Amino acid sequence: MSPGVNRFWITSFGLLLGGSLLCVFADPGTDPTVERLSPVVAELRELKFRKPVEAGKRSKEQIQAYIESRIAEEYKDQEIEYERRTLVLLGLMDASFPYRQSLIGLMREQVAGYYDPTAKSLYLADWVSGTDSDPIFVHELTHALQDQHFELKKFMKRNMDDDDRTLAVNSLLEGDAFSVMMDFSLKGQSARMTDLPDMTAALEQSLASQKLAETGFKDIPQILLAGVLFPYVRGSAFIRHLRMNGGWKSVDEAFRKLPASSEQILHPAKFLARNDPPIEISKTLLDGKLPPGSNVLMSNVLGEFGWHIVLGAKNGSIPNGSAGAGWGGDRFWLIELNSPKKDALLLASVWDSEKDAQTFEADWKKRGAAAPKVFLRDGKKALIGINLVESDVRKSAGSWFTY
Repeated sequence: MSPGVNRFWITSFGLLLGGSLLCVFADPGTDPTVERLSPVVAELRELKFRKPVEAGKRSKEQIQAYIESRIAEEYKDQEIEYERRTLVLLGLMDASFPYRQSLIGLMREQVAGYYDPTAKSLYLADWVSGTDSDPIFVHELTHALQDQHFELKKFMKRNMDDDDRTLAVNSLLEGDAFSVMMDFSLKGQSARMTDLPDMTAALEQSLASQKLAETGFKDIPQILLAGVLFPYVRGSAFIRHLRMNGGWKSVDEAFRKLPASSEQILHPAKFLARNDPPIEISKTLLDGKLPPGSNVLMSNVLGEFGWHIVLGAKNGSIPNGSAGAGWGGDRFWLIELNSPKKDALLLASVWDSEKDAQTFEADWKKRGAAAPKVFLRDGKKALIGINLVESDVRKSAGSWFTY
């Protein structure tokens, strides 16, 4: 796991695990497994270690304390609660689901190791031992290589207003490390990940079943399950495409010119072409247009990945050609209404073509949700209001719509 908490996309929390609670734990030191595997990782990744990497152990309790500390550091007051309320309005989570508890539990069960760019050391869960630990060491040593060549601290800070962008960056980091780990597992067969056919769909299904079994959650929301899988599975597919179109040098270049959206991870050709950047929708779109006494609690970006989940992707998988394709950009606002006192949601999106927008409209109207909804479309642009009356949604559009 790489070094950040990311709104909705639980695995992206790994991007911030580089913060330090090291004063609480024993200092890391030299490790024979690290010494044995470092030259292997360097060969597989085609980058040299500039200095040795130290390693240490962490207990489950220490890992949980660390996760909770990082969440407290990265989240503003009430943000997790606002996220829960947003997911409930979107119909992605039952109002009674223990969101914060489950988020921490999933992270605790998922983290078998992590690399800390502050200490320049990697840490392994103390319940992992023997040869079972080799793939984990390979994964974390790849993060150490990333740090020594590209400075992971630059990627540690979450983009507070655009979690889709944060997800894209974390998918680069985790996809890179997962790809090297896959190469390591294939080394005995003299093969590499790029020699195999695309196994993304099968891998998503397999890992989804594994995660459900590991955590014991029977009713885990799709947004959490898919978020666990995305940076690893879709990230490694992204890396595979880059390697097949320029080798590891192409991956190295991606660290210098970062992916900007989950769309670019899902469609690596768009990333390489560099001709389809995400369209930004201003946070100020609602300024002066809210019902009297109302206020915005939070604003963020769902991205293509988020819309896939909203529109019905199941078990962490995203079928090719499914709803969400044709995404150009979006932003949503969680609003606290004053009269009557309740939550509302406004979602603005732009699609690549009017046909894509029409497909999105049809897909949206197929899904059910308990809260009243308003859907307005103007060419390639769409506005959705949940718990908002149509007049307020139209007022929110302002000059953003042309009609």
